[in-house]
Amino acid sequence: MDPFNAIVIAVFLPFILAWTLPVLYSVFKQRIGWISALIAFTCFVLNAQVIPYTMAGTPVKGSFNWLPAAGLSLDFYGDGMAVLLALIVSGVGVIIMSYSNGYMSTKEDLPRYYQWLLLFMGAMLGIAYTDNTIQMFIFWELTSITSFMLIGYWRERPESVYGATKAFLITAGGGLLMFAGS
Repeated sequence: MDPFNAIVIAVFLPFILAWTLPVLYSVFKQRIGWISALIAFTCFVLNAQVIPYTMAGTPVKGSFNWLPAAGLSLDFYGDGMAVLLALIVSGVGVIIMSYSNGYMSTKEDLPRYYQWLLLFMGAMLGIAYTDNTIQMFIFWELTSITSFMLIGYWRERPESVYGATKAFLITAGGGLLMFAGS
Protein backbone atom coordinates (compact mmCIF):
# COMPACT_ATOMS: atom_id res chain seq x y z
CA MET A 1 0.00 0.00 0.00
CA ASP A 2 1.15 3.51 -0.74
CA PRO A 3 2.52 4.99 2.52
CA PHE A 4 0.56 8.23 2.15
CA ASN A 5 -2.67 6.26 1.77
CA ALA A 6 -1.70 4.20 4.83
CA ILE A 7 -1.35 7.43 6.85
CA VAL A 8 -4.66 8.85 5.65
CA ILE A 9 -6.52 5.59 6.32
CA ALA A 10 -4.90 5.24 9.77
CA VAL A 11 -6.02 8.75 10.71
CA PHE A 12 -9.59 8.54 9.40
CA LEU A 13 -10.44 4.86 10.02
CA PRO A 14 -11.22 5.43 13.73
CA PHE A 15 -13.45 8.41 12.85
CA ILE A 16 -15.38 6.42 10.26
CA LEU A 17 -15.75 3.15 12.14
CA ALA A 18 -16.57 4.74 15.51
CA TRP A 19 -20.03 5.52 14.17
CA THR A 20 -20.67 1.88 13.29
CA LEU A 21 -20.21 0.65 16.88
CA PRO A 22 -23.85 1.02 17.97
CA VAL A 23 -24.91 -1.18 15.05
CA LEU A 24 -22.08 -3.63 15.69
CA TYR A 25 -23.02 -3.73 19.37
CA SER A 26 -26.41 -5.17 18.49
CA VAL A 27 -24.57 -8.13 16.96
CA PHE A 28 -21.43 -8.51 19.10
CA LYS A 29 -22.75 -7.25 22.48
CA GLN A 30 -19.99 -7.38 25.14
CA ARG A 31 -17.35 -8.26 22.54
CA ILE A 32 -17.61 -4.76 21.02
CA GLY A 33 -14.36 -3.88 22.81
CA TRP A 34 -12.54 -6.52 20.79
CA ILE A 35 -13.91 -4.98 17.60
CA SER A 36 -12.58 -1.60 18.75
CA ALA A 37 -9.22 -3.16 19.60
CA LEU A 38 -9.15 -4.68 16.11
CA ILE A 39 -9.72 -1.22 14.60
CA ALA A 40 -6.85 0.17 16.72
CA PHE A 41 -4.65 -2.77 15.68
CA THR A 42 -5.45 -2.08 12.03
CA CYS A 43 -4.29 1.51 12.54
CA PHE A 44 -1.12 0.19 14.19
CA VAL A 45 -0.41 -2.03 11.18
CA LEU A 46 -1.07 0.85 8.77
CA ASN A 47 1.34 3.06 10.74
CA ALA A 48 3.95 0.31 10.75
CA GLN A 49 3.84 0.21 6.95
CA VAL A 50 5.36 3.71 6.90
CA ILE A 51 8.45 2.64 8.90
CA PRO A 52 10.56 1.48 5.92
CA TYR A 53 10.18 4.86 4.22
CA THR A 54 11.13 6.85 7.30
CA MET A 55 14.01 4.48 8.09
CA ALA A 56 15.34 5.17 4.59
CA GLY A 57 15.24 8.89 5.37
CA THR A 58 12.34 9.58 3.05
CA PRO A 59 9.48 11.34 4.83
CA VAL A 60 6.02 10.55 3.53
CA LYS A 61 4.02 13.62 2.62
CA GLY A 62 1.03 14.60 0.60
CA SER A 63 -2.18 16.54 0.59
CA PHE A 64 -5.61 16.72 -0.94
CA ASN A 65 -8.17 19.48 -1.19
CA TRP A 66 -10.48 19.74 1.75
CA LEU A 67 -12.32 23.01 1.16
CA PRO A 68 -11.00 24.27 -2.19
CA ALA A 69 -13.18 27.39 -2.16
CA ALA A 70 -11.49 28.49 1.07
CA GLY A 71 -8.06 27.35 -0.13
CA LEU A 72 -7.84 24.67 2.58
CA SER A 73 -6.25 21.30 2.09
CA LEU A 74 -5.51 18.34 4.31
CA ASP A 75 -1.73 18.04 4.55
CA PHE A 76 -0.04 15.02 6.09
CA TYR A 77 3.65 14.52 6.82
CA GLY A 78 5.17 11.36 8.22
CA ASP A 79 8.76 11.44 9.40
CA GLY A 80 10.41 9.26 12.04
CA MET A 81 8.98 11.15 15.01
CA ALA A 82 5.47 11.25 13.55
CA VAL A 83 5.50 7.52 12.87
CA LEU A 84 6.88 6.80 16.35
CA LEU A 85 4.10 8.87 17.95
CA ALA A 86 1.48 7.22 15.73
CA LEU A 87 2.75 3.75 16.67
CA ILE A 88 2.62 4.65 20.37
CA VAL A 89 -0.89 6.10 20.06
CA SER A 90 -2.30 3.15 18.13
CA GLY A 91 -0.37 0.58 20.19
CA VAL A 92 -1.62 2.04 23.47
CA GLY A 93 -5.08 2.19 21.88
CA VAL A 94 -4.94 -1.57 21.29
CA ILE A 95 -3.87 -2.15 24.90
CA ILE A 96 -6.51 0.15 26.42
CA MET A 97 -9.35 -1.22 24.33
CA SER A 98 -8.30 -4.81 25.03
CA TYR A 99 -7.97 -4.15 28.76
CA SER A 100 -11.30 -2.33 28.88
CA ASN A 101 -13.06 -5.50 27.77
CA GLY A 102 -12.62 -6.97 31.23
CA TYR A 103 -12.78 -3.69 33.10
CA MET A 104 -16.00 -2.11 31.85
CA SER A 105 -19.23 -3.36 33.37
CA THR A 106 -21.85 -4.92 31.16
CA LYS A 107 -24.23 -2.26 32.50
CA GLU A 108 -22.20 0.54 30.90
CA ASP A 109 -22.95 2.20 27.59
CA LEU A 110 -20.14 0.34 25.85
CA PRO A 111 -20.68 1.66 22.30
CA ARG A 112 -20.43 5.25 23.58
CA TYR A 113 -17.26 4.47 25.56
CA TYR A 114 -15.50 2.79 22.65
CA GLN A 115 -16.69 5.46 20.22
CA TRP A 116 -15.01 8.16 22.30
CA LEU A 117 -11.84 6.07 22.63
CA LEU A 118 -11.64 5.57 18.87
CA LEU A 119 -12.34 9.24 18.17
CA PHE A 120 -9.64 10.24 20.66
CA MET A 121 -7.16 7.88 19.03
CA GLY A 122 -8.03 9.23 15.56
CA ALA A 123 -7.53 12.81 16.75
CA MET A 124 -4.16 11.91 18.26
CA LEU A 125 -3.09 10.23 15.02
CA GLY A 126 -4.18 13.38 13.19
CA ILE A 127 -1.94 15.45 15.47
CA ALA A 128 0.98 13.10 14.80
CA TYR A 129 0.75 13.41 11.03
CA THR A 130 -0.62 16.91 10.46
CA ASP A 131 1.35 19.33 8.33
CA ASN A 132 -0.50 22.63 8.70
CA THR A 133 -1.58 24.87 11.56
CA ILE A 134 -5.33 24.90 10.96
CA GLN A 135 -5.41 21.14 10.72
CA MET A 136 -3.29 20.87 13.90
CA PHE A 137 -5.73 23.15 15.72
CA ILE A 138 -8.73 21.08 14.57
CA PHE A 139 -7.18 17.79 15.67
CA TRP A 140 -6.04 19.36 18.96
CA GLU A 141 -9.55 20.57 19.72
CA LEU A 142 -10.92 17.15 18.80
CA THR A 143 -8.63 15.66 21.45
CA SER A 144 -9.96 18.26 23.90
CA ILE A 145 -13.57 17.30 23.20
CA THR A 146 -12.99 13.55 23.20
CA SER A 147 -10.89 13.62 26.39
CA PHE A 148 -13.66 15.69 28.01
CA MET A 149 -16.17 13.01 27.08
CA LEU A 150 -13.91 10.19 28.29
CA ILE A 151 -13.01 11.85 31.60
CA GLY A 152 -16.66 12.73 32.14
CA TYR A 153 -17.87 9.32 31.01
CA TRP A 154 -19.70 8.73 34.29
CA ARG A 155 -21.87 11.83 33.99
CA GLU A 156 -23.77 11.16 37.18
CA ARG A 157 -20.64 11.55 39.33
CA PRO A 158 -19.85 15.18 40.23
CA GLU A 159 -16.11 14.51 40.47
CA SER A 160 -16.13 13.08 36.95
CA VAL A 161 -17.88 16.15 35.57
CA TYR A 162 -15.54 18.45 37.52
CA GLY A 163 -12.43 16.66 36.22
CA ALA A 164 -13.73 16.68 32.66
CA THR A 165 -14.52 20.38 32.79
CA LYS A 166 -11.12 21.21 34.24
CA ALA A 167 -9.31 19.14 31.61
CA PHE A 168 -11.38 20.69 28.82
CA LEU A 169 -10.65 24.24 29.92
CA ILE A 170 -6.93 23.52 30.11
CA THR A 171 -6.65 21.72 26.77
CA ALA A 172 -9.00 24.00 24.87
CA GLY A 173 -7.25 27.06 26.31
CA GLY A 174 -3.91 25.58 25.37
CA GLY A 175 -5.16 24.98 21.85
CA LEU A 176 -6.30 28.56 21.50
CA LEU A 177 -2.94 29.83 22.77
CA MET A 178 -1.14 27.48 20.37
CA PHE A 179 -3.24 28.79 17.49
CA ALA A 180 -2.68 32.42 18.50
CA GLY A 181 1.05 31.84 18.78
CA SER A 182 1.43 30.38 15.31
